[in-house]
Amino acid sequence: PAAGIGASAGFSPDGKHLLAFKKNPALRLKPGSPEYLMALWDTATWKEERTLGEANSWSFTADGQRLALGGRSSGDGLSFLKIVEVATGNVVASFSPTRAVGDIALDPEGKLLAVAVSFTPLIDIWDVAGKKVVRTLRGHTGWMNGIVFAPDGKKLATCSWDRTIKFWDPTADAEATRLAGRGAAVASAAAFRPDGLQVAFVQG
Repeated sequence: PAAGIGASAGFSPDGKHLLAFKKNPALRLKPGSPEYLMALWDTATWKEERTLGEANSWSFTADGQRLALGGRSSGDGLSFLKIVEVATGNVVASFSPTRAVGDIALDPEGKLLAVAVSFTPLIDIWDVAGKKVVRTLRGHTGWMNGIVFAPDGKKLATCSWDRTIKFWDPTADAEATRLAGRGAAVASAAAFRPDGLQVAFVQG
């Protein structure tokens, strides 16, 4: 259930939904409104189920029942984070981040939300139930390009412009493992194998 800034579409882990950007039909009528909105499609009928509003990044829980959305509002310019119930579109949790929201990753059970702080090497870890940042991970020297939890939720992988991919224990401040990138290319995306024993990452 990975996602990211610039990711234009993705299936829910259970395969029942497709999440993708769509052109905002109100764009010409309301200047300043977002150009694109997030929408869910039913993969059985390929009919649009609902529009979820604007977002720049997203992440599903492992069961596909909840979805985290994040970004910056085109209306007031403020950053936002929210958890949405996929079946109904209802917002079940809403946060008010004070720092710019970049890429995000929801842990498999939906208990922790990892947020890359835009234009910084920082990663904020939010407690979803408490709606607060419980720790900030520091270790990269460049901005984040990708962030994803392992299938068991015990590791967090991050890709950065510093040309490295790092592994973290999301419940601690210490960096767990570091893998140096190869060559001069930027590490731009990562994905865990379903058993969590291997991870693939893209450079360039």
